[in-house]
Amino acid sequence: MFYSTFILQKKGPLANVWLAAHWDKKLSKSAKLVDISETVVNIVKPSVPIALRTSGELMLGVVKIYHFKIKLLLKEATDTTVKLKTLELASSSARIDMPQAKKFSCGGNRKQCGRHRRNASNI
Repeated sequence: MFYSTFILQKKGPLANVWLAAHWDKKLSKSAKLVDISETVVNIVKPSVPIALRTSGELMLGVVKIYHFKIKLLLKEATDTTVKLKTLELASSSARIDMPQAKKFSCGGNRKQCGRHRRNASNI
C-alpha cells in the first residue's frame, strides 16, 4: 500500500475522514466541519499517489460523514416542524381579527363578474 503519511496524520487534510471510516464512535463535532466537496476532490485527485484501497476507505469515511450531516439536518428540520405545529395550534386557539375583505372593482357582484368567479370560492 502506498500513500503519503502526511495525508493520514492527526492534523492531515483527510484525518477526520479516515477516523470516520474506521471509528464510528468518533463522529462528532469534527465531522460537522468537514467540507465534503473539497474532501472528495482531495481523494479523487490527490497531490501524492494514494492506493485504490486507501481511497476506497476514505470514500467510505466521506459517506459516513455525509450520513451524519444528513441525520443532523433531519433532526433539526423535524424539531422545527414540531415547533411550528405547536405554534400554529397555539395561535389557532387565540382569536385573530382579520381586516374586512376588499370590494371588487366591478361593484362587488361576484357571481356576474368572470374575472372574480374563480376567486369567489376562496373569499
